[in-house]
Amino acid sequence: YGNSIVAAPEYKVVKQWERLLIPKGDGSENRSSGAVEYEDFVFCVTHLDHESVEARKKGVEIITQWALENYGKDKTHKPVFLVGDMNCISTEVTIANLEKNWKLISAKELTYPSDKPKKCIDYIFVLDNGVEVKAGESHAVTTSVNVDVSTVSDHCPIYCDVTFIKHN
Repeated sequence: YGNSIVAAPEYKVVKQWERLLIPKGDGSENRSSGAVEYEDFVFCVTHLDHESVEARKKGVEIITQWALENYGKDKTHKPVFLVGDMNCISTEVTIANLEKNWKLISAKELTYPSDKPKKCIDYIFVLDNGVEVKAGESHAVTTSVNVDVSTVSDHCPIYCDVTFIKHN
């Protein structure tokens, strides 16, 4: 629900993974996580449940287990990014559980709702798998010269400039 990965054609796809189904709360939409491996990095996206803390916690467990099994320490030279609507503020246990294996690299700026941001529930993480990246500037995009941000989504986009650290 609500997941997609779009990249410029110069990013060559190595593997497109089947989506992972993750738990949802009662009455909620189906939830999933998607991942695409590119030549230099892996990009994962998710949209955790908005009702159930337990569903969010279990979703984090499933996504993290998949990431560690496939791209954990000594399994890759690529950074693994996880982005998405985590549907919780940064002080919730869901984020604490993510931070056991993922490093938060995005700003904790207000992202929802986009017309009058009131809370941060959208984040960018990188897997702690021994691959170094340097996180730079990060912001929620609340205005744009070319696009009325509030018409694109009910969330503000968030970005983080990342530099890949390559060791010989």
